[in-house]
Formats: sequence, C-alpha cells, structure tokens
Amino acid sequence: MITNQDIAAAFKEAKKILAVDGEQTRARDQDGAFVWQGYICHALEHSRHPGFAAARAVILERISPWSSLETWVMTNVVEDFTLGDMQAYRHRWLDALITEFENKGD
Repeated sequence: MITNQDIAAAFKEAKKILAVDGEQTRARDQDGAFVWQGYICHALEHSRHPGFAAARAVILERISPWSSLETWVMTNVVEDFTLGDMQAYRHRWLDALITEFENKGD
C-alpha cells in the first residue's frame, strides 16, 4: 500500500531531477538513456520511485480538467508566463506538495 509518506518521497525524488531553469535540460536515467526533465510528471516517471504513480495521480487530479500544469496556470493564475517563471512555479508547487504529504497522516 502506498502511503502519504511514499507520495511525499516520490515528489522529493522528482524535485531532484526537475530542471531548475527555463530550459528543458536533459539527464541520464537509470538505464543511461537521456531523458527530458522539464515537467513534473516526467520527472516522477523517471525517478522510478515506488510512489510515482500515486504522486502523478495527485497532480492529474489537482489540475483536472486541464492536461498540463502550464495550461492550468495560464487559465487560473496568469496568462503570460516565461519558461523560467513556469519552471519556478513547478518547483514551488512541488515544495508545497512535499510539505502537504509529509504532514498528512497515513
């Protein structure tokens, strides 16, 4: 069973490989292949943390009915974001999700 602590840990792993600037940077995954790490869901998948699917489900539920955080932000927060602004927003949201799930009881 996946716990809230597992979800928080998956978010932490994703944060480690999520690009920190407006560039779509690349890194090698565990198999040595190059992967893009510009998006939270991609970073979750490439982290291979056991809780990644549950963490991804949290994200998809929160941004529904939109299919990307960027679309959600442009619709609900501000219409004009630079790539750097968007990446900073992703990191702030991950930080908030980590705190939320670390503090939830299982």
